[in-house]
Amino acid sequence: MVRRSPFFRQVVEWFRTEEIACEETACAGWPFPALLLHTRRQTPLLLTCIDLEHWEALGLPERPEFLQHFIQQHSADGTHVMVLWEDLWYTGNVLIRSRILAVLGTSVRIPARLTRVKRIDKPTADPFLDQHHLQGSTAARYRYALYLPARYFRVLPPGMAPETGELLLAVATFGPIRNFERETGVWRSAELIRYASLQGCTVVGGLTRLLTGYTRLHTPDDVMTYTDQEWSAGHSLEKAGFTSLQLTPPLAFFVDTVQWRRYPEKHLDTKILHAAGTHFVKIHNAGNRKHVRICSQQPAPSGNIPSIETPPFPAPSQAGPLVFIAGPTASGKTALAVQLAYETGAEIISVDSRQVFRHMDIGTGKDLDAYTVRGTRIPVHLIDIRLPHESYSVFDFQKDFYRTLQSIRDRGKTVIACGGSGLYLEAVIRHFRFGESGAPQLPPYQIFCLNPSPERRRARITERLIHRLENGMIGEVRDLLAHHARAGQLERLGLEYNYLTGYLTGHYTREQMVRKLETEIHRFAKRQMTFFRKMERSGIPLQWVPDVPFQQQLTFIRERLNLS
Repeated sequence: MVRRSPFFRQVVEWFRTEEIACEETACAGWPFPALLLHTRRQTPLLLTCIDLEHWEALGLPERPEFLQHFIQQHSADGTHVMVLWEDLWYTGNVLIRSRILAVLGTSVRIPARLTRVKRIDKPTADPFLDQHHLQGSTAARYRYALYLPARYFRVLPPGMAPETGELLLAVATFGPIRNFERETGVWRSAELIRYASLQGCTVVGGLTRLLTGYTRLHTPDDVMTYTDQEWSAGHSLEKAGFTSLQLTPPLAFFVDTVQWRRYPEKHLDTKILHAAGTHFVKIHNAGNRKHVRICSQQPAPSGNIPSIETPPFPAPSQAGPLVFIAGPTASGKTALAVQLAYETGAEIISVDSRQVFRHMDIGTGKDLDAYTVRGTRIPVHLIDIRLPHESYSVFDFQKDFYRTLQSIRDRGKTVIACGGSGLYLEAVIRHFRFGESGAPQLPPYQIFCLNPSPERRRARITERLIHRLENGMIGEVRDLLAHHARAGQLERLGLEYNYLTGYLTGHYTREQMVRKLETEIHRFAKRQMTFFRKMERSGIPLQWVPDVPFQQQLTFIRERLNLS
């Protein structure tokens, strides 16, 4: 029996308000109301509205394939099927309506040829995605945007153009490029993670333009992405050169029908489920469709090729002195190193015993987004060079450091070594001898060590830990345990990976894990400072950076490097 819920009646009323013609239609075997609409492309749009109470009453939480089969059945003739869940209508109403209008072809249409492609940073991309993408922002390595210059504001409706500057129209984010060994050589594969355009706008050819700009700069062999089967028919991806591949299985979610919040089943904290009691309804999505765009086999683009507005590195005539920036955890080393590298055209070598491991980004504090300044990506070395289950010693680091240092300086570049692993730093300064290993002569160097007050250091550590726990660190360790390393291997890496593994394997409650981990990070930072002071007493010259605001610290280092 089809049930017309209050939320369905709200949807119908909205269409009437927008003067959009729709007619209710019956779908065989489908117990929810559906509306038939016509799009600008003359493709029928079938919009079905699912209320959670009826979903549960019909026993559908135990039929994960039910929704996926419905979409496959009704899209076989080219119909664009969209699924509107009750919780999404209430929590993302503005975005939902904008998305539907875009599919119908009634949004503002702006030709992509009028736009400029720019590399943007995380603070620019994330708020835009949080406002204009149904799933919000997420971690990414590269971010690009389309801007409409002021001279083309004439194509905008009244009131849409900003008073000054240019208008941000669309954002695309990409993950790190992964290398795969094939018989014909290394294959470089990239992932398009998010694409969103300004609410109420459709940038015609926008995705193609962003992809062309991105692939021109990074030269991947392919770009893969996923579309939500409940919302996208993949037409824009087809126009951008993607080929549709396999369909992923449905995923389960629990929806809190009081707060209208969704929780993925595999990441759901049982305490949340218990606290919500009977307020949770289990649902299954329709899965995602994987798409791939082969870049290496496409002809070179011609015509109006978008250029990326990325300021070039300064090109020093010869490499400057080797600069070390050291300090305890959460002291701000990376920000200083990146800014100095941007100003001097330097490249960075990471001096961190855990950032060498792949798939360990949040817990090790790689801060990959921090290596971009004003659209310029700062090269960083000796991160992501080992798998989590592989070993990596001080000897390995010493060899890799000397090799990387020589390679960078051979190209006439300055090197900034940045990190808090004191033993690694001492190994390359003192030329520790491991068996028959050689010890090349280091160029002139200066070591700057950050020295935050204990109060500031503790506050930063606590703030950072809370942020990481709320932004995916637990999920990162769960993924490592599932796919990349055993519990014992992660525990040996200490700190975050030790205690989070203990929590996920049942040795600690969440409260115990957070308390123990915070205490141990504080102790670790104190031990780091003790090690640096011991290095200084043993004859290694350190220049202590005062505990002052960032710009003053930067000035302190610039003056001693004769950069001011």
